[in-house]
Amino acid sequence: MINNWKTQITPLDNAHNVKDGVYFDQTMDWFKAFHHYCLGAEIQPYIANAYFKENEVLTNFVFTQNKNSELQGLSNYYTSHGGPYIVAEQEKAGDETIMCSMLISSIFNHFKESPKLSFYPFTLDDAARESFKSCLKIQKLSGFYYIKYGNWYLDVGKMSFDEYWQQLPSKLRSTLTRKKKKLLKSHDYQIEIHTTVDDVKNHIKQYFDVYAKSWKTEEGYPEFIEAFAIQAAQQGWTRLGILSVDDTPVAAQLWFVKSRIACIFKLSYDEAYKQLSVGSILTEALMKYAFEVDKVKEVDYLNGDDAYKKDWMTARREMWTVEIYNMSNIRGLIGGTLANIKQIIKPSIQ
Repeated sequence: MINNWKTQITPLDNAHNVKDGVYFDQTMDWFKAFHHYCLGAEIQPYIANAYFKENEVLTNFVFTQNKNSELQGLSNYYTSHGGPYIVAEQEKAGDETIMCSMLISSIFNHFKESPKLSFYPFTLDDAARESFKSCLKIQKLSGFYYIKYGNWYLDVGKMSFDEYWQQLPSKLRSTLTRKKKKLLKSHDYQIEIHTTVDDVKNHIKQYFDVYAKSWKTEEGYPEFIEAFAIQAAQQGWTRLGILSVDDTPVAAQLWFVKSRIACIFKLSYDEAYKQLSVGSILTEALMKYAFEVDKVKEVDYLNGDDAYKKDWMTARREMWTVEIYNMSNIRGLIGGTLANIKQIIKPSIQ
């Protein structure tokens, strides 16, 4: 199969009919909104595609080039799945590490002046790291990996919501039961889950209103969040959950469901209602919706090792920053050599 490969690199704005990956942030809707709202028109992203047979796309990678000619995957703190990705329908097409390494080699052949390519966050288990490194070495590239953070997730399988509820920590189940009774006794409350374009447009402001009353720092790119939530609703991916107490929104969450994977993207609650556990009550409602309506196979809590995520999820994987040096380039050779020395002195893999 590898011998029949061909690659293409084009400006993102000129890309057409590009197939999406498994996750919401591996889609052209995401990348184009990210470019418009987070980067600005002065920065030109590129997309590299690897093809097989009759233009059958296997893997894609969206990236930019900085002033030092270094290449960087298109990502920031909003991104949960960075780096090259296999298109959704080709998820089992072959060895992902081989496909990604050959695509990266093609990118360096195109951008010969570039000494380095980096991307994050990227999933690599022990075997994949070694395989990826070996594949890169064949292409005269040197790869280094640095742990970015942990990622908690739930493998749903054939589990029902009732079965999931029973496996939650008893303390969490007790808290949810007690707080819902207390909330019902002292207030009128309702939970709405908005999924259509019109509903998301009409209620996204409630998310920002709650966010402004939460403990979180100011949203970096609110226009991006709003634009993508609406665009994703057109694709059927958006789940905007709002919990209101006495007709006042006090908790809000933004999930995206694609390829039967529910990703918990944003969550916040009004701190004045913290003692009523309104955030956890809303999480339970959205989780039940994901199980019973969306019939998901996985729930992903995305970025970070926050302690509360462990209560809701069952497994953890590590997400990595990947740095790749072009050892055929003098600056890449120097950078790769220095990175290797640093890794010997203080190993990156923990």
